Amino acid sequence: KDILPYPVRAAIGKADKMSRYAALWLRSGGRGKKNFQCNACGSSLYDFICGGKLCPFCISFPRHRALLPLIDNWTSSSDQPTSLLHVAPDACMRPRLLANRSIKYKSLDRFTPGHYYPPDTIHGDIEELGDFQLQDLVVILHVLEHVNDDYKALSEIFRILKPGGCAILAFPYRDNKLTYEDPSITEPSGRAVAFGQWDHLRWYGRDVIDRISSVGFQTRKITTDEIWSPDEIIKWGLIPNE
Repeated sequence: KDILPYPVRAAIGKADKMSRYAALWLRSGGRGKKNFQCNACGSSLYDFICGGKLCPFCISFPRHRALLPLIDNWTSSSDQPTSLLHVAPDACMRPRLLANRSIKYKSLDRFTPGHYYPPDTIHGDIEELGDFQLQDLVVILHVLEHVNDDYKALSEIFRILKPGGCAILAFPYRDNKLTYEDPSITEPSGRAVAFGQWDHLRWYGRDVIDRISSVGFQTRKITTDEIWSPDEIIKWGLIPNE
């Protein structure tokens, strides 16, 4: 990031993904059938790359492909437009959400040098949302493990939701352990060992429901196989128990 500008990095990343996808096709002897589909970008695929998880065209993960049709279903069934705040907006979800006429879309991120942000992205911090207008739906995927004070962030998300509003939260999770965090671990290498990634500050565990409920939320844990059929899980490259 300190050497190459964002467009060059993006082009290199795209070339890497497409070369991996080409390798899948070559391994099939050029006879592979496009039995898979990315419901984020609409592409038909021979398979997903990176262990069957990633779409090479829009870089969607299983969590994105599981949630996008669900959000479509929720918002299209409403009589009124749904105000949706997308925190740290996932690029693969943005076009689909913007195209949904039932959604009044806003995106928010904390700007960091070296990154690209769409011009309509609002610079902000979920630990301090100020007088942000009330929302029907907040989507915040794999962000809470990065923030210093996740209780404060959860309180702020709860505060800006309308009565009856919904927050979709996703994060690294281990159901066989309690949430683990240690503020004394500050080095990237130490955080990678302790929390699974250099910029993570915690691993969430089975007590996370209490953590979220403590700020006022009523919680429901949702897994992919609760929502979609076995055929859809295979076709869209989802992880059943995610």
